[in-house]
Amino acid sequence: MTDAGTTADTLAPTRGRRGRSALVVDPRINQADIDYALIPDDVEVFRCGTFGSEDVSLFGSSVAGWFVADNVSMSEITKMKLRGEYRIDEILIDSSRSTRGTEAFHRIGLDNVRDYAPLLVDAPETAAHFIRELRPSALSTMTAAVAAMGYSTIYILGAALGSITTQRPYISVRKRRPTTGMSLSRRFDSWDHTNAEVALLADVATTYPDVKLRDVTVGNRMFPLLDAATTQPSERRLTPAPKYPSGSTHLYTHLPVGSQGELLRCAYVTMCDSPDYLWGVRALANSLGRVSDVPLILMVPPGFDCGDISFEMGNVRLYEVNSIRSPHQPKQHQSRFSNTYTKLEAFGLTFLDRVAFIDADTVVLDATDELFEYEGFAAAPDFGLRLESHRFNSGVFVCTPSSALYMSIIDAIPDTPSYDGGDQGFLNVIMDDVTWLPHQFNTLRRALGRYPDVIRGDEARIVHFVGPKPWSLNGEPEWSDLDGLWFAQLSEREKIRFIIELRDKASQPLPTPPAEVLEPPRAHGYRLAQQLLDAGKPNQAIRVSKEALRTNSASLANRRVLVRALAASGNRSDAARVAAKTFGLKAARRVRRTLTK
Repeated sequence: MTDAGTTADTLAPTRGRRGRSALVVDPRINQADIDYALIPDDVEVFRCGTFGSEDVSLFGSSVAGWFVADNVSMSEITKMKLRGEYRIDEILIDSSRSTRGTEAFHRIGLDNVRDYAPLLVDAPETAAHFIRELRPSALSTMTAAVAAMGYSTIYILGAALGSITTQRPYISVRKRRPTTGMSLSRRFDSWDHTNAEVALLADVATTYPDVKLRDVTVGNRMFPLLDAATTQPSERRLTPAPKYPSGSTHLYTHLPVGSQGELLRCAYVTMCDSPDYLWGVRALANSLGRVSDVPLILMVPPGFDCGDISFEMGNVRLYEVNSIRSPHQPKQHQSRFSNTYTKLEAFGLTFLDRVAFIDADTVVLDATDELFEYEGFAAAPDFGLRLESHRFNSGVFVCTPSSALYMSIIDAIPDTPSYDGGDQGFLNVIMDDVTWLPHQFNTLRRALGRYPDVIRGDEARIVHFVGPKPWSLNGEPEWSDLDGLWFAQLSEREKIRFIIELRDKASQPLPTPPAEVLEPPRAHGYRLAQQLLDAGKPNQAIRVSKEALRTNSASLANRRVLVRALAASGNRSDAARVAAKTFGLKAARRVRRTLTK
C-alpha cells in the first residue's frame, strides 16, 4: 500500500460525466477485433498496461484515464511521457494494492494521480469480487471503476470470450508479454479468469442499470453478455492516428465519392512482408504521391522491422496487421504466394469507408482517385498470359471494409480452395458480385508484351510488375523499358541507395548449389525443374522439363513437374493437356503391370 503522505487523491463520481461515453480497452485486444464503425469519435478512452509500442495510436492520442498497476515499470511510464505520443488526463492507481506512491509520478511531470479503489467498494455487489483470492482482470476492473465514475455509456473492447484469432492457426499475431491484467494470481486456469471477469461485468450491469454497456468487438464477441453497439455515421467514427511520419494527422482523406456525393473516408492500402519489397513500396508511394493527396497505408505483419524505414513523399502510414497464411497451399503452387493472404486484412480496416488496395510491385502513372467511386468489390480482368474474361487480378481492387465482410472472408479461408495458392485464387472463388475495373487500372507487364495492340502502355494508369521484380537480381539480365520506368519513380537519393544495395548483393559470392543441381538435366531433369519452380522461375522449369522429356518421353516425374510449371506460368490449357496425357500413361502402365502378374 502507498504511504499516507504520498496517497493519491480519491477519484469520485461526478455529474459532469453523465451523458458522456467511455471506451474501456482490454490490454489483450488484437487490432483485428476492433470494429471502428461502432465507436463514436467523442468517446473518452481508458487504457491500462503499456501501449506505446503501437505503430499507430489505435484509439487516438488522447487517453482520459490510464490505469497503472505496479507491473508497469516507472521506466516504461517515463518513456511514454518523454515521447509525448499520448495526452493522458489522469493516472489511476489502486492504493489498496499499489506499493508506488504519487511522488514517482510527480518526478516525471505526471501530477494528476487519482485513487480509484474507493469506487470499487462503494457497491456491495461489485466489492465482493475484489476480496477474493482471484481478483478480476483489467477489463472488468476498469469497467467497474468507469461505471462508478458516472459515465452513461461504456463501450467495451474485451477478449474474455476469445478473439477472431482464437482457434485459427493460419493467423499469426504479435507476441505479447504474458499478462493477467490487474490480477496478481498465477495459480488459476484460464476458465477461472474468464469466470471472474464475466461475473464482474454481469454484476456491473446489474449494479448500474442506467449505464449502457456495449460491445464494440468484431462479430460481437461478448454476446450474449453485452449488446452490440449501433453503427456510427462515417463522419463520427473513432479513427486511429498515425505516428509516422511525424506531424501526420490522418490515415485517410475525405473525398466526395458517396452515392449521393457525400464525403467518404478513403485511403490507398498496400502490404509489405519482406525488406526487398520495401523498394517496391517506395516506388509506389512516390508515383502515387505525384497524382494523389490520398495517403497510402502500408500494412506490415507482426514483428516486421520498421525502425529505419524512410519514404520520400511523406504519404505512407505504417499499420501493423496480423499475418495470414494459406492453410492448404498445394505443392504445385509457388511458395511466394503463401503469405499474400495477409492483404485480406484490408477488408477489416473498418475506420475507412472505401479502400483501394494496390500491390507493392506496381507504379501509378496517372490519376487514380476515381477508384474510390466504385461501390462494393471491384477489380480488373486478369489480362496477363491470356485475355481472361471471368477472372480478376487481385493486385488492384476496391472494397468497402466492414466487420461482417471481414469475418465472412476469415471464416471462408480453411474450406476455400485457391487455384494459384494465393489470395487471387481465393478471392476469385468467394467474391460472387464483382464490378469490373477498366484494365488500365491494373495493366500487367506481361500483357504489354503479348498484346501491345490491345493493352496499350500509353493508356495505363497503374502498371503491375508481375513476375520478376525490377529490384531483384533474378530474372531479366538487363533493364527493360518497363524496368526503367519503375526505376524512374525513385528519388535521386533513393536511386543511389538502391544501386549501392544492388551492387553489394551482386558482389556477394553465390552459394554452392546442391550436387544434384550440378548434374545435367538429361540425368535429373525433373529435380532441376522442380528447384527452378520452387525458386519462382516456372518458364525456366518448363524448358528444362521439355528438354528432359525429349530424352525420356515416358517419364511421369518430368511430366508432373511440367504440369505444375505450366499451371504456375498461367498456361492452364497446356497444363490440362499434359496432365491428361500423363494420366493416360499412368493408367496404361498400371494395366500392363496387372496383365504381367
